[in-house]
Amino acid sequence: MRHRLASLSLVALAGAALFTGCGSNDDSSGDTAAGTSSATDTASQPADDSSSMTTESTGSTDAASQAPTQSSGGLTAASWAEPISTKGDKLGSIKVGDLTVDVYQVAKDKAQEDSMFVNPDTKKNIMPKGSPTVFVNYVVTNNGAKAVPLSNLLVDITATYPDWKYLQGMPGEAHSDVFEKHGLSDDGYKLGTDAPYVLQPGQSFNRAQSYLYQGPKKLQLELKSVPAKPNGDLDSDHEVQATGSVTLK
Repeated sequence: MRHRLASLSLVALAGAALFTGCGSNDDSSGDTAAGTSSATDTASQPADDSSSMTTESTGSTDAASQAPTQSSGGLTAASWAEPISTKGDKLGSIKVGDLTVDVYQVAKDKAQEDSMFVNPDTKKNIMPKGSPTVFVNYVVTNNGAKAVPLSNLLVDITATYPDWKYLQGMPGEAHSDVFEKHGLSDDGYKLGTDAPYVLQPGQSFNRAQSYLYQGPKKLQLELKSVPAKPNGDLDSDHEVQATGSVTLK
């Protein structure tokens, strides 16, 4: 992601203090059985009436931002979206309002450098250079009847293992060129495009994330779709949230 390094550097200023234990020492008994491939859509509730999420969807963008430009795997990408990849193992799907998020495990690799986070007890890096990493691609499709104007967050996804004991999220690969090597985008939108990112009915986009890989285990997902106002600002009053899980291979 073009913004990933800047974001991580801000987090790094907080230092190891961010990594105090959550008080959770859950073991793998909380995971789903290895090999489970369907996502569990445990909640998909708008903070307000989700139908109003799209009332400001088209007036603030030009026609080009609403026209599809390329397709992949039977999906049509919005013109502002990076090319879509559906390669890898599909782990499941989760609905966030009118949006369907298909989850693909695409590749494994090794961390290019030490992460910025240190275990406060052992003083060791949580993800040192060479640690195994996994790349997960989230393909989002608007299956509703109305256009959805997305903010810069697009669909914000936070993933953690059930036994992850740190308050801060999980580290992963921070270099965009490694994502590109695997045919993935860690931004989701093209350079030079701006919010609102209007996702018309039937259109899709994708955005990948990387995590420290700990073998086949459950990945808990918290998803948040925050629409955009005509000026691109967040329209938090119409935020839609969902939770689910998939099991990595």
